[in-house]
Amino acid sequence: MAQGHHNRRGSVTIEQILDSAEEVLFSKGVSGLTLEAVARHAGISKGGLLHHFPSKGVLETGIEQRFVQTMCERISERTGQGVSFLSALVAEMKSCHEQDGRSLAAFTLCASKEHSPAALQAFGNKLLTCVEQNHPQERYRSLVFFAVIGLLLSDVWHLVKLSDGETQEFYAAVEELVDEPSPAQRTGAGEGAVKAISVA
Repeated sequence: MAQGHHNRRGSVTIEQILDSAEEVLFSKGVSGLTLEAVARHAGISKGGLLHHFPSKGVLETGIEQRFVQTMCERISERTGQGVSFLSALVAEMKSCHEQDGRSLAAFTLCASKEHSPAALQAFGNKLLTCVEQNHPQERYRSLVFFAVIGLLLSDVWHLVKLSDGETQEFYAAVEELVDEPSPAQRTGAGEGAVKAISVA
């Protein structure tokens, strides 16, 4: 039986429940994501889980929203250090892959016909909008965006299994496209301040 994630008072926090839900998603897929399985992994009763997440749908939404919030914060942190938005996006996707994909577990929800991943859909559209706003002259902006999202989904859904070496080669090629100067940069115009992404 899973050890459960307890704090010093013996209770389980919402974040720890979401951690357990992501672990279940990663190891068992959408069909294995049940309230019973999550409660068992977290080391709490089903009633204790329902106190925080009244239904499976609410739990799924919580998984999505936390993923979106975390990604927004990490990308914003990178752009705050002077990195371009597109470079920040690619770097963050690469980082997720290097963490064995567990941080991408939320995307498995997209494969479920019973669940409409509204938060993830809105996030994807917002990401693409930010790419277009921050890189209006970037020749490969859409190609890079759909390439990293495509690899992410392929990895999560086990469509094509790339070796670590192949994955590294993929990101190296994408980073090379991102690093290519845009027409505006070649003329010295620049692209101005990076427009931030938020979950609002």
